Amino acid sequence: MPQYTTAAGAFDILGIIASLSYRNSLKLLVTCAIGLVLLVIGFTGQSILAFTSIDLWYLHHCYLNTDDAIDKSEDLINKAVAAGYTGAVIWDSNLNLMGGPEWNPDNADRLKEVMKYAHKKHLKTVVEVAPFGWSNDALTNNPSMSEAQRVVGAQFQVMPDHTFELKSSLPPLVNGDFASSETGWFAMHDPNISVVPNAYQGRPAVTITNPTGNARLRQQVAVHPWHQYHLSLHYKATGSQVGGVMITVYDAVSTDKVRSIAYLGRQDDWKDLDYLFNSADSPEVAIYMGVWGAMKGTVQFADVHLEETPLVWVAHREGAPFKLYDPEDPSKVYVPGVDYNKPIDPQMLPSRYAFHNAYHGPPTFTLPAGTHLKPGQIVAADYYAVNPIPGQNQVAMCMTDPGVFKWLSKNAQSVRKITPAESGVLLEYDEILQANSCASCRAKNMTAGELLALELC
Repeated sequence: MPQYTTAAGAFDILGIIASLSYRNSLKLLVTCAIGLVLLVIGFTGQSILAFTSIDLWYLHHCYLNTDDAIDKSEDLINKAVAAGYTGAVIWDSNLNLMGGPEWNPDNADRLKEVMKYAHKKHLKTVVEVAPFGWSNDALTNNPSMSEAQRVVGAQFQVMPDHTFELKSSLPPLVNGDFASSETGWFAMHDPNISVVPNAYQGRPAVTITNPTGNARLRQQVAVHPWHQYHLSLHYKATGSQVGGVMITVYDAVSTDKVRSIAYLGRQDDWKDLDYLFNSADSPEVAIYMGVWGAMKGTVQFADVHLEETPLVWVAHREGAPFKLYDPEDPSKVYVPGVDYNKPIDPQMLPSRYAFHNAYHGPPTFTLPAGTHLKPGQIVAADYYAVNPIPGQNQVAMCMTDPGVFKWLSKNAQSVRKITPAESGVLLEYDEILQANSCASCRAKNMTAGELLALELC
């Protein structure tokens, strides 16, 4: 008969998990965990038969950063108990901040108080930890622990002022400002779309009005595989039933290869939109904008631009190396600190709000005094960069980086100190939308599914 362990034992297990993973022994990472599985529930030494009456749990979402939040949590606990619930899964982002520089220790007492109150009301408690899918809170400690995607062969030119400038051959989009009416965009031949003059600050805008079915724009663009690109435009949508609006970037041949997808809604005033995507192995991509399905309302797009962009959300860790080299002779690799200064994106430094935007300007890439590189010289860079999911800017942690498991161990020790011994833990293997793209993950020679199975078995 399977046995469950105490919370103290649970966090010992998490510590062992982190230690084993750090030494790349992943086989014992989680025993008996598939997807979202309750790893441990309290009740020292008792079998599962001892709590078969526990059959009604609820997700207790809170953010206990004020005393008022305690009152709200206790009110919710009272309602849950009155409704017959017997267990609460505590989901508070404070748990994922514990052990890091952005953790507010005052919140520890609030978490203790709420869990103590829950137990007083005879509610069992479980805390959510180890967020491997939606990892933004945990990544405040070190954003480079993110799962990052490779960029290969981005070219730069050495400038006289000791900076590098991106050398891009990407031409502008055809008729991105819609000044030439339907040119370049109307290959789908969907109805209910027109170009309206003077719709945006005296300039034209594509306008979709009360579509009875799909109403989409499309333009195919040649790109470099494994490069970063920035898509920008202006957007407005009004009406009582705005829905089904999307901006997507697919591989030009296969729509199974999604490079970016953003879901949009009502927007009464014009809004600037920015999206970052990696072309992956696509030599050509197709940009789609519009409405999928019927809706009541008006949707408008204006001034669409696409540019190659370098070093946005660039990561620096063992599993995400940075290399600068001669594109004519790739064996000639330049030395950081001697030939170039390693580019650091300021928004990849520890911060309370990691990945709070979908796109920002790239960092300045500079050369030190005494560099061997000369003005006008062309160099190429291979590196890894993070791609936040559009909309929520969601980012996942790497599943193989040693730094992740060092953090996991430190976080588990901090959470253990404030968690009642009879509580349990729930590992947050949830909404994993990014995996198996950084160097350390790809070195396993597994599919993303196989890599996840290795984590869980």
